[in-house]
Amino acid sequence: MDPSEQEHFERLFAANVQAMKLHGLHSKTSDSNSRTLRRVAGHFDRCPDDLSPDELKGYFAALLEQYSWSTIQVDLCSLQFFHRYVLDREMEWIKIIRPPRVRSLPEGPTREEAHRLNNTVRRVRYRIILLVVYSLGLRIEEGLALEVADIDDSQRRVHIRDGKGGGSFLIAGPELSNKRHPPQFIVPTCDHCGLMIASLASRRR
Repeated sequence: MDPSEQEHFERLFAANVQAMKLHGLHSKTSDSNSRTLRRVAGHFDRCPDDLSPDELKGYFAALLEQYSWSTIQVDLCSLQFFHRYVLDREMEWIKIIRPPRVRSLPEGPTREEAHRLNNTVRRVRYRIILLVVYSLGLRIEEGLALEVADIDDSQRRVHIRDGKGGGSFLIAGPELSNKRHPPQFIVPTCDHCGLMIASLASRRR
């Protein structure tokens, strides 16, 4: 982009960030939307405020060659938000692209598979997070953020804070005791725990 186009884009980008804050979007959603705007601007080498339906069709066709439908859906929602709340206009997205509706549940490891995976792990901190994430059905980040105070052993339930979409919820848990845990986090601090879980999960494929 030339300097004037870049300046125009940055103004709209800042307006989009402000709109996301005013609508209370979660920080992760805001970051994702911002990445989409920069990716679209980089693809066309100009501010994406005047893209035609044909240009958007070409963009999504190119995107489909590299990314999954989940990424396509994120870009659709991000651009829709940008047009609706920053450019103050709607677009007929259904005529541009329509992601398929998939309702299948993700396949998870069986108890036997989880047991075999756990037996391959040597360090105790890795075993802890693997068992916590699997037994409670948590996302990796939810497991890493779990604190001892979140466990209600008397009612056998666990309080998950700042889950997907920034929400909090209660889930039923196994019989647990927080008497022997460290004072705050269930899982000891570990920078590589998320990568470890993803690596172990990929072994069963």
